[in-house]
Amino acid sequence: VSRITIRKAMEMLTAESLVTRTRGRGTFVSEQASDNNFNRAVVADVQGLLNYLNAVGQSTKLKVISLDKGIAPPRISTQLGISPTSELVRAVRVRELQRMPYSLSIAYLLPEIGDTIKRQDLTSTTMIDLVQQGGADVEHVEQVMTATLADEVAAEHLGVPVGAPLMRVNRLFFNKQAVPFYAAEIF
Repeated sequence: VSRITIRKAMEMLTAESLVTRTRGRGTFVSEQASDNNFNRAVVADVQGLLNYLNAVGQSTKLKVISLDKGIAPPRISTQLGISPTSELVRAVRVRELQRMPYSLSIAYLLPEIGDTIKRQDLTSTTMIDLVQQGGADVEHVEQVMTATLADEVAAEHLGVPVGAPLMRVNRLFFNKQAVPFYAAEIF
């Protein structure tokens, strides 16, 4: 990662009051950031992840951007092991913390689960709860975190400039038969 990218990221964290920077002393996590009850490491087991996701859900507000059907990007089709022309249900939501965008979530679900989800439920219920209410049992989750840059969609919904550094979390949820049924990208 370049120094310019790190500098931009640190400036953004400072502007959001998540860190404080003192010349000659260093950079420290602010009291406001450390007070968040979901600002912690995620336990590796599935139940720990589900508990963490519920804590985040209870501490933030949801804004639904869209709920539609369509062909998923190739990377998602590959992850789910489906044909590139298969239709999936896609839900796009923005989480807000203290009236500021906190994350952008794009969920891709197989139709047998996604078709059970209603737009009004997306404003008040965590996706994992909706998936479980739709009859899915989460047995295993794979999670990968990567650094990326904000594209036009992410920039618009998160209130950051295009090209701003972002963390992307990709989660792939598997059922008891070890078949993936839900993929999520969170920025």
